[in-house]
Amino acid sequence: MKYYQDITLLPDIEVSLGFIWEKVYQQIHLLLVEHKRAENQSQIGLSFPTYGDKTFPLGNQLRLLAESEAQLIQANVNQWLQRLSDYVHVKTIKAVPSEVNEFACFYRVNPKSQQRRIKQLDRRVTVLAQKHGVAEEEMHAQLLASIEQRSEESKLPYINVQSLSSATSEQRHKFMLFVGCEKANTCTENSNVFTCYGLSPLDKDKKAFVPCF
Repeated sequence: MKYYQDITLLPDIEVSLGFIWEKVYQQIHLLLVEHKRAENQSQIGLSFPTYGDKTFPLGNQLRLLAESEAQLIQANVNQWLQRLSDYVHVKTIKAVPSEVNEFACFYRVNPKSQQRRIKQLDRRVTVLAQKHGVAEEEMHAQLLASIEQRSEESKLPYINVQSLSSATSEQRHKFMLFVGCEKANTCTENSNVFTCYGLSPLDKDKKAFVPCF
């Protein structure tokens, strides 16, 4: 990715950062859908430069990245965020620094609730215990430990997003879009194809990394 454009979210006493994220991200999602190159495929990726912030885990910045300056010019993010101009600061398009030593893969996580996993556990214990040749008590303990570990996923930063899959706005529902992050020092293999949420595809063999700087 060779060009980027930063957006800083500006909360105040009356409007929370979480609420602004919801409104901004919805507009960016609409932008990416409008400019998609194929079904659920975007050439523009998103980065969260202040991801992991102690005060607000998602941070207060959103970065759009693309291979060409023309792609970001055509996207015209200022137009999409015009109604939110009091709560965002959109910077000019710039070139990505020539030397970048860190890359990040931002991806969607779909955590199941711990309660739902525990309900499924009882149905799996006997089958898996027989399959692996261990006692049911031992298999139950192993699965329970796995559930406790995976439940940590639900603590990831998230954004409330309205689904666009339904035909009418009345039928659309909101859901929590959890965002995970994987860091790497090199980026030798990169698809540069993102979902229309600006995130890396769910296919582990087609991870999309963006430069961190």
